[in-house]
Amino acid sequence: MLRKPAPLSEFLVIEDFVCGKPLLNNFLTLIARANQRQGFSRTFLIAAADFEVAGCYSLCAGMINRDDAPRHIGGHGPPKEIPVALLGRLGVDRRHQ
Repeated sequence: MLRKPAPLSEFLVIEDFVCGKPLLNNFLTLIARANQRQGFSRTFLIAAADFEVAGCYSLCAGMINRDDAPRHIGGHGPPKEIPVALLGRLGVDRRHQ
């Protein structure tokens, strides 16, 4: 059974997370907390019943130019940019794949 996603905190143990992608492992264990403190992204963890990290994802805010979006999404008229949420990172620990 998995717990609902929870924001990354300073107190959670994430060093055992291994998803098979070294860049993603390093992001979670070395970079995610700093990015969150600086407001670049928010990282959320999904934990198993025993609080072992089963997965993670990071979100950040962004903008797309209305001219680059399909008309049925972008519409027409102001504003020139459309706010979006970007899924920056997504990983599942090998023990839960």
